[in-house]
Amino acid sequence: MLRPRTSNSWLVAAVAAALLVAPVPTLAARQKAAKIECTVRNQAGEPVAGAHVVATSPSAPDVRIEATTDVGGKFALTLDRPDLDYVWTLDAEGYERLVTVLEIDPRYPRSYDLVMTSADSPEARKRRAVEVYNRGVDELRKGQAAVALESFRQAVELDPKLQAGHRAIAEAALASGDAATTAEEAEKVLAAEPDSVDGLRLLLESSVSLGDDQRIEGAAKHLAELARAGNAQAAQAASYAAVLVFNDGVAAEHGEDFEKAEARYTAAADLDPKLPPAQAGLAIRRLAAGDAAGALGHADQLLALDPGNAQGLRLRYSAATALGDPALIDEALAALEASA
Repeated sequence: MLRPRTSNSWLVAAVAAALLVAPVPTLAARQKAAKIECTVRNQAGEPVAGAHVVATSPSAPDVRIEATTDVGGKFALTLDRPDLDYVWTLDAEGYERLVTVLEIDPRYPRSYDLVMTSADSPEARKRRAVEVYNRGVDELRKGQAAVALESFRQAVELDPKLQAGHRAIAEAALASGDAATTAEEAEKVLAAEPDSVDGLRLLLESSVSLGDDQRIEGAAKHLAELARAGNAQAAQAASYAAVLVFNDGVAAEHGEDFEKAEARYTAAADLDPKLPPAQAGLAIRRLAAGDAAGALGHADQLLALDPGNAQGLRLRYSAATALGDPALIDEALAALEASA
């Protein structure tokens, strides 16, 4: 015998269908809002009032929450989306900007203590000095030497002990055509680090522009000593400086300041013993001074560097003639004719 269906069967089916279509709560909806309480103090433990607080999230650009600390340095916020990672930025007059991340767990409400650093504290000044210095480096790379010079000066004012500060000022001053400032700052570099190759190079280059014989002689001698001692950086700088010093000697020769010219040729040869023009210049000066033997020695050094050097061969013949040595004259003449 057939029995009728129970009267509640339709209800079971309806409930099952309803369960299938009921919306599932989102993660954010299930999460509990987080209450944040913070106290902001300075390094002395005093409350920082009026600090502007901004909370943002890299993963949700549309989220921005703001607050301001009260007279007790406190602020409170409710985060409706505690699942996000927040970056907290605090700004207050007279203080460095503070950017921090707080570990937030809505299950365990807690208060936070934040410390802002005075903008005039030694630590803050050092950090700003580095920032300004790096800005100056970028400006110098862009060819903005005058602007970079002011940035470097500001960096040193913020932190007088900033490494490379005076060297940077000297570099920027040199690029700006201010040889006097370059020399002054290079002296400061060398006072702190006597064997600084950059300091010596800058002092030498600026002193050539200033015509400061004493500084040129001292810097060239020291740089040459470092190069001979095997300092690769010094050797490279000495080779560069030798050309500058030699050219200054040529200018002196044209101005008929022969004593200065010979001093520059001597310094150039000391800086770079492999610079042929320096040996040629010294040979010419020795011949003019009546020192044939000295001229012959420099001519020989020139030819050792460049055996076929026409000027060297002529200078050697002139020196041999001045010495009056027949055998040496014949030898020098033969070499000169062979090169023609």
